[in-house]
Amino acid sequence: MSYFFTKLIYPHFAKSNWCSLGYKYISTAVANFTLILFNSVLYILQKLSQYRYNSDMNSEQEYNLGHASESHDYLTRGLKNNMEALALKENAKILDLGCGNGFVTQQVANWGYEVMGVDPHPVAIEAAQKNYKGINFELKDSSDKNLKKASFDFIYALEVIEHVYDPFRFLSDCHNLLRPGGMLLLSTPFHGYWKNLALAVTGKMDAHFTVLINNGHIKFFSIPTIEKILVHESFSIKKIDRLGRIPFLAKSMMVLAQKESLAPSQNS
Repeated sequence: MSYFFTKLIYPHFAKSNWCSLGYKYISTAVANFTLILFNSVLYILQKLSQYRYNSDMNSEQEYNLGHASESHDYLTRGLKNNMEALALKENAKILDLGCGNGFVTQQVANWGYEVMGVDPHPVAIEAAQKNYKGINFELKDSSDKNLKKASFDFIYALEVIEHVYDPFRFLSDCHNLLRPGGMLLLSTPFHGYWKNLALAVTGKMDAHFTVLINNGHIKFFSIPTIEKILVHESFSIKKIDRLGRIPFLAKSMMVLAQKESLAPSQNS
């Protein structure tokens, strides 16, 4: 890389009236610094991008006990910040859509809100009901007819939409379940040019796509695509935050959107 700077970049500078010797040293220093920085970034990414995709007994026990995953820290922090900013009323009806083992639902209940958790996976609901008493957990998905339309003020779905075969239908269901002006908070793994490049360079792309994991990720959203699908389903986007790591290498993005008056089918 030093050769690249000194032989290819330097001659262009040498044609100027500036001191060519000075630029030779500067270009060499820049090349060395760039090489060190690049190697350092690669090392950091390799340490940060450690994905856990084993299904051993310890992992299953942690899940069944209702313990948090490593992503819950920044996700619950983002959820709490958004809920506090919205200043939800004490009697607001809140739905945790895709509640998993109930850990986040329990956190929301501890913050003083009345919340209901639903999930289509029996193992998840069984764990939630066992570990968090006093919270309403039900075996349902977003399309369940027993979920009353226009009955929720706030719905959140953390790291759910990337698992859904039909995200358009999922967001249409969210729209139907929300009261007029209701708010939807989504989080999903972030994808952007630099993060995708980093995953490829560090050899983490296969693990990231979870192809060897049952019920893994099947949809991969960037900021433009999550904006487009939300607008298509009659939501107005209020804010998008990137969470975990530095922004262009963020682990997840969290999107706050509001239900518009038009039904999804009218806006297609």
